[in-house]
Amino acid sequence: MSGPLSVILMVDGFVLAYALIHFAGRVVFDAPPPAPVPPATSAILSAAVLAAAVLLVFGLWPLPIARAAQLAAGG
Repeated sequence: MSGPLSVILMVDGFVLAYALIHFAGRVVFDAPPPAPVPPATSAILSAAVLAAAVLLVFGLWPLPIARAAQLAAGG
């Protein structure tokens, strides 16, 4: 590959590498902000439990959702 496309791809790779290294450096080495963690309300806890239950049920027993997808596809 030669020409302007290879130069664009190389510059794009350098920009992506810089962005990833910069982001990883900020995550690893910067101090976390001193914001207090808000208390969990019953609505937040119930939403989290419901989401975990749905993921657990359909992760361990995917047949009902597979059948629903098959019916939706017209098969």
